[in-house]
Amino acid sequence: MHRRLASVSAGLRVSDGAASPSLPRVAIVTGAGMGFGSGVALGLCAAGWQVCLTDIVADELQAAGAECIAAAPTGEDAVMTAIADVRSLDEMNAVLAQVEERWNGRLHLVVANAAILDARSIVDMDSASWARTMEINLSGVFHTFKAAWPLLMRQPHDTHCVAVASPAGVRGGADMSAYTASKHGVEGLVKALSAEGQLYRIAVNSMQPGLKIKPTTSPENH
Repeated sequence: MHRRLASVSAGLRVSDGAASPSLPRVAIVTGAGMGFGSGVALGLCAAGWQVCLTDIVADELQAAGAECIAAAPTGEDAVMTAIADVRSLDEMNAVLAQVEERWNGRLHLVVANAAILDARSIVDMDSASWARTMEINLSGVFHTFKAAWPLLMRQPHDTHCVAVASPAGVRGGADMSAYTASKHGVEGLVKALSAEGQLYRIAVNSMQPGLKIKPTTSPENH
């Protein structure tokens, strides 16, 4: 676990928020119930951040939240969990409203991590599966950043949006048409928003994790 925390924290270049005399920094992480998202949330909490974890799988989200509480210097004060589907802008708006109320309007980092991999050939890929991948992997990032954008714009400090991308965002792969197209779309969205965010000191980047930290148990995530 210590290696995982060190790896995630180093990847996001977080510092020890507990050592700062200012208020802790605040982050939102989607798809935080298991996998890479849970590792990111855990690393941030251990570094002294206040973190909102979102996911659609309640039991996984509860377990990840408990792990974060145990790792956080301030315990329960540093962690909130919210069941939300990134396919719904209304649900993501509701999460942001909870974050704004919980931590007095502070927000520093948004990590759009929720995604699925539906691996099948184009012969076997149907329209519903294609649309679902796009809704979660690409529209989900858009909904997450759009919901957070107004609050980020109001911050008196620099803020950061990070989309968890993939090597599939820069190259193709057999039997991965929907996933590859969605991740290419994420890279394009990030490029557009990075230009748009400059006026408001909102940095927008993508990152490509190389290793899976912990696999999900949800049958909806392949």
